[in-house]
Amino acid sequence: MKNSRLIKILKSFSREEIKAFEKFLRSPFFNCPKFVLRLFLILKKHYPEFKEKNISGEKLFQKLYGGRKFNGLLLRRMFSDLIRLSEEFMRYSNFKQNKTFQDVCLLNELSKRDLDRILLLKYNAITKEIESDPVSDPNSLHFQFLIHTEMKNSRTNLRDDLMNKSYTESIDAVSVLYLRILFFYISHIITFHTEKKYISKIAVEFYNHFNKSGFINGVDSFGEKYSVYLKMINYILLIIEDKNDADSFNSLKKLLRTNSKRFSRYERISCFAVMLRFCSYQNLKYNNLFSVESFEIYTTILNEKLFLEYSPFLQLSFCRNYIIRCISLRKLNNVKKFIREYNEYFSQEYKKHLNYYCRSLISFEEKKFERSLSFISKFELDNAVFKKDLRILKIKIFYELNYPDSLFSESDSFRHFISSNITIEPAIKNKTKNFIKYAAALSKLKDIHSKNDLLILKNKIENDNKVSEKKWLLDKIKEQLRIKNLKRYKLQV
Repeated sequence: MKNSRLIKILKSFSREEIKAFEKFLRSPFFNCPKFVLRLFLILKKHYPEFKEKNISGEKLFQKLYGGRKFNGLLLRRMFSDLIRLSEEFMRYSNFKQNKTFQDVCLLNELSKRDLDRILLLKYNAITKEIESDPVSDPNSLHFQFLIHTEMKNSRTNLRDDLMNKSYTESIDAVSVLYLRILFFYISHIITFHTEKKYISKIAVEFYNHFNKSGFINGVDSFGEKYSVYLKMINYILLIIEDKNDADSFNSLKKLLRTNSKRFSRYERISCFAVMLRFCSYQNLKYNNLFSVESFEIYTTILNEKLFLEYSPFLQLSFCRNYIIRCISLRKLNNVKKFIREYNEYFSQEYKKHLNYYCRSLISFEEKKFERSLSFISKFELDNAVFKKDLRILKIKIFYELNYPDSLFSESDSFRHFISSNITIEPAIKNKTKNFIKYAAALSKLKDIHSKNDLLILKNKIENDNKVSEKKWLLDKIKEQLRIKNLKRYKLQV
């Protein structure tokens, strides 16, 4: 019984929801059979653990019917009834929290009952509320379409000005909603261009024949209500279509800053996600050209807790990218603050290992190399990108500690790991392999008194835009050159 659908549903309920569900079952309005209520009251005593030994079929049946012979079919029917009622409760709870659909359903009922005067009063109150809220997003647009459509349908028999006005309002809202969905969908299939199994031919065909430039050039004439929103979805598409379109990136950045009250939290995080992909591409291709911009976006998302629009937990990839960006900008205090202040938003699946990851990077930057190695050894999360980061870190540590044998051994093993891994992008693989090559070459030159060879290696790395940890490699070469110059000076003296 522990893994039954009913137990999984009840486990998902908070303590307040368990209490509310009991009231729901006791209400005569929902017509819950008494024996089903009794089953719930027995199960409730074992919330939230629901240990198998306490809720086995035989034990539940015995508590319900005493010494009566066990009837598995009867118990399954009771479970089925309670599942149905729990689903009805969740449906009711969701509806109760959703004012949008409450209003739409109320207008629909008023219309069906020919309560036109009350309908008009309610419609005017709702539209006044809509007009006072400058925010546009898919939910608000859908809501406007439904509300105005209800009024249009109720006035169709009169064919008056209000019918025409509400009809126009509903069409405007649904048109903007469709364009928002279409442009973001086209952005999605461009981003995930290798996935061709599921593509909407209707959307692609419409987009290919749509005069996008002519339409966007005229958005200012549509009025303030939708023009800013349409510009936003256009900039998103331009950024996705051209990964080097820095003008559209900056225009979107300015639009979000100067019209912040016009975009919901959901739209802001959607825009930031696209902007971060743009920054990631630029940083990968042009040696961290957009490091500061990406750091600022990550910081905004964290400060405003916009990530909660997607999930109660931070995405692991988001955590990793933010941490790496902080490290690259030497903002160690930001990483420490991140661990301290956002720990509650780390999923249990990765919380412990993310802490090890952060502490290993911080310890390295603080030149506590042995401590960094100890944190790396504790990291056991099965994630190729994180493993790649930490293996790069190990090579750097072995270089700093002057352990050439360990460095060469790790380099060889790491090279095989990168070559055989199918989840790491080819461009990142290439940059990592070049790092391994240059780090090994640098280590070999460490104890050789050849300034010339170091300068040749320095020139190669400077001209190579496809190498990870470029700054660290060049810093280590400069460090060796200073040491060799100092030794030569001492010998001359």
